[in-house]
Formats: sequence, C-alpha cells, structure tokens
Amino acid sequence: MENDQERRTILAVGLSLMIYMVYVQWFAPPIQPVATVTDVQSVTVEQQVVGTTVDEAPIVTNDVASAEEPEEPVIKEPAIADHEISVETDTFNGLLHSREGALRGIYLKDYNKHPEVEALYSWLIDKSQGESSEWVAYEGGDDPEVILDDRSAFVAAGNGDLSPDRRYNLSRDGDALVATSRTEGGLKITKRYEMGSNPSLVDVVVRFENRSKQTIRDLWVGVSGLLDGEAGRYANVIRPMALVAEDIERMDDLSELEGSAYERFSGKVDWFGMSDKYFMSVLVPLDENPGEWIVDDISDGRVSSALRMTQALDAGASRELRFLAYLGPKDLDQLNEVGHNLDQSIEFGIFGMFSRILLALLKFYHGIAGNWGVAIILLTLTVKALFFPLMQKQFVSSKRMQAIQPQLKELREKYKDNQTLQGQMTMKLFKEHDVNPMSGCLPMIIQMPVWFALYNVMLYSVELYGTKFLYLKDLTEVDPTGVLPLLVAVLMVLQQKMMPMGNMDPMQQKMMRLMPIGFGLFMFTFPSGLVLYFSINNSLTILQQWFIYRKKDGDVAVPAKA
Repeated sequence: MENDQERRTILAVGLSLMIYMVYVQWFAPPIQPVATVTDVQSVTVEQQVVGTTVDEAPIVTNDVASAEEPEEPVIKEPAIADHEISVETDTFNGLLHSREGALRGIYLKDYNKHPEVEALYSWLIDKSQGESSEWVAYEGGDDPEVILDDRSAFVAAGNGDLSPDRRYNLSRDGDALVATSRTEGGLKITKRYEMGSNPSLVDVVVRFENRSKQTIRDLWVGVSGLLDGEAGRYANVIRPMALVAEDIERMDDLSELEGSAYERFSGKVDWFGMSDKYFMSVLVPLDENPGEWIVDDISDGRVSSALRMTQALDAGASRELRFLAYLGPKDLDQLNEVGHNLDQSIEFGIFGMFSRILLALLKFYHGIAGNWGVAIILLTLTVKALFFPLMQKQFVSSKRMQAIQPQLKELREKYKDNQTLQGQMTMKLFKEHDVNPMSGCLPMIIQMPVWFALYNVMLYSVELYGTKFLYLKDLTEVDPTGVLPLLVAVLMVLQQKMMPMGNMDPMQQKMMRLMPIGFGLFMFTFPSGLVLYFSINNSLTILQQWFIYRKKDGDVAVPAKA
C-alpha cells in the first residue's frame, strides 16, 4: 500500500512537471539626480545630411485648460531636412536621427544575431510534401545583434497620443548630442544625450517648454518600434516591458492593442522600454515619478512603450525629465552594477535565489573550462553530487519497500476488513524493517526548486547566447538534429524500466509509460543547453540506480527484527 502511495507521489510529481511545462509553453503570461558625466567612452560623432526631401511638420493639437482663451496662432517655420549623427561606444553603434530626434539602428558589437534553425524532422516533413531544398541546420548568425532597428525611436517624446512625427535639429554640445524641435502647437521639446562611463548607459534629459497660453496635458516620453514574431516561453521576440509597482509587466499579446484599445499600468515605474529574453533598451526615470506606463500601437504600425505624465504643463512653464538609458544584454553582473532593479528583467521566477546561485556556479565553471557546454556538464555533476545522499536514500527505500511487498500483501489480505488495524500493522512492519515510506518521494520534492531554478537559468541566461558546443552552434536554440531530445527520451524509458511497477494498477502503469513520450516531445522545443543538462542528469541517475539495484538484498534491506 505504501509503495503504491510512493509511486503515486512520483507519478504526481512527474505529471506536475508536465503540466508546468504545458502551462509555461502555452498559457503563462509572459516578465535622484545625477551629475553630468563628461568622461566619454570612445564616442564618434559624424553629422550627415542624408536626404533633401522636405516634409512639413504636422501641427500637434494640445488639450486646453480654458476654452475661452484664444489659441496662439501657429507660425509655420522652414521644414527640417532629414539628417543624422552616428553614435559609437565600446559596446554598441547607432544613429541619432532628425526624425523624432531619437536613437535608432542600435546594434551590439559583442553579440551576433540568432542563426535561423531548421529542425531535421521539420525538413523531412516538408520534403515528403515535395520540397526539394537542401537541409541546412543553421543559417546566418554572423550579423551583429540589433536591439533597435531603423524604424525604432529610442526616447521619443510628445503630448497627447503616442504617434509623434516631429523633426529635430541635431547638434553637439561638447560631448553631448542635442536634438531640438521647432515650437509646434506651443510645445517645444529638447533632448540631450550624453554617454556615461559605462558604455551601455546614456544619460538623457528631456525638456518640455510650453510657449502657448494654454495648459498642455498628457506629456510623455517613450520607446517605439515595429514588433514582429509571436511571443512565447521559448520565443526570443521584442516586446514592451516595464517594472511597475514592483511587478514585471510585459505585453506579449499585441492583439490586445487593436482598434482604440491601449494598456495602462499605474504605480511607481522603475524602468520601461522594450525587451526580449536576452537584451533590452529601457529608460530609468531618475526624478520623482509622476506618471504611468502606457502601451499602444501607433499609426505607422509600430508599438510604443511610454511613460505618460499625470501632471499638466502650465502656460509659459517648462519641465525637465531625467532618465538613465540602458541599451545592452541582460547580463546579471552588469544589471546589478547599474542598479535600479534592472536585474528583475531576467525572469528567474519564484526560485530566483537558487537560479542566481546556479548561474554563479555556471560562470565559475566556464572560467575554468572556457566552454559553456562543458560548464553545463560540470554544473550538472555538481547538482547531482549535492543531491546524491538524498537520491541514495530514495533508491534504497525503494529497494527495501520492494523486499517487503509479500508481507504487505499478506497484511492487506489478513486485515482487509479492518483498515485501522491494517494501518497499524503496516507501520509496525515498516519499523521492524527500518523502512521510511516518505524517504522515497521526499528527495524528489526537495529537489524540485533546484530543477525549476536550473531550468530558468538555461532558458534566460544571455551568457549562453550564441555559444557553441560540439555540433551545436547556439545553446539557446533547439537542437536541429533532434539527437539530444531523442537521447533524453531513450534515457527516461531506460530509467523507467529499472523501476519495478508490478504492484501498480494498469492505469498508473500506462501513465508512467506515457511520461517519457510527453517529456521527449517537450525536449524538441527546449534550448539545446537545457536538453544537454537533462541528458547528463538522466545518465547519472541511471548509473546511480544501477549501482543500488545491483546490490544484494542484504546490502540494502534490513532483516526483520521479529
């Protein structure tokens, strides 16, 4: 009976893992003033006129405090031709463009794009349907990683809706870049960008001036971009993201913004912008936060992630908003150094403390081995060694429980009409044979937080981005050959066969046999680094089981005392 309970517990844990994976795959919702810095890290600035087309800047309509006050007439000034200034730091290259006076075309020097992966099984299916192209496991992956494309606008600003089309004059002021707009509808906007000592940081000041006789409302500062792809647990696509009221907010389903709908999030905004699994471009408000985070699609198909001010700007007044901009990888060490809770952008989940410890170990082993695949294997060995005594207890308990099955069966038959006495005699039998019915499932329950933590480390660590191991070109992408997922499934079947299921009812046996198939299918969608961990872990578990089960019964089972 207790052995049955133990197996039911193991089955429940396995099914819980499968339900968790189904949930995260298809249902989980997605994650002080400072002195001006003059020490510039390798900044190259070159101003160019790139076009001669002159567009008339549109007039922006502002909310008016009193309808009785006459509007100030708008004076049309000469239009500003498109021009740009190139920007370079030690970590990224990009442009400051006169259209919206914002940064765009930002690509990172130390990272390349994900290669396009074609799974072998997918290619075989296409070939069976008449496709004749040659199978190529990896394609591309040599171009720099782009975190803001040429249609993005990093530090856009305006009032009213989030669809600005202002033109800015670009200039230099010492080491700073300055973008100044014309007075449109009474509102003038000036932006100042200054590179900090950290090459991934930019100090940003946005100044609003109300030169009209009316109050201007709904001022905002934001980031916009053309967002493609379908978001999911394993998809690496850019989406609006922010830390609001100490909670990570992310807009995965952009269809919620269709029509006149938009999303707003009230509360203290620590940072906001755009992010994928491994990189982000965000703004950190440095002043008292008077606004709310707004996400909306804008007229040209882009999506805007903005901080909208709740306080209006009176006639003749001006206001400066200061931000710290971060453009770079979600590297835990870098984010901790910057502060402002940016480290929370790495969504390690409720077991984040364990994830951070495991990531530190992974980095330590990489420093020794020089290869992230080898580091994963060494980390797996460490975790396995850490839980070796617990797993030893589990296997020994299973062996002892198996040895007393005849006695348990006799007790169930003898006391089938007296459940209370049957339970008492069963516990007495356990005590006589030094069997703890909980020692079989307890180790699995204790290990679950570490399993989930390690799962998230493999899924979200930018350290593994673009890293190679054997035939794998990127450990954050799936295994295109399917070798590792198949290996994990085979190992799980072998491990299952080593577990006696003679006393399980037919339905339980059927569910247990289906579990390796279910897990094996999941492995085809997991990053190859994570599948590598599972394959090594399962191999070690089988060796440990074999070592225990090959012993004679006397080595693990305690003879009856009476």
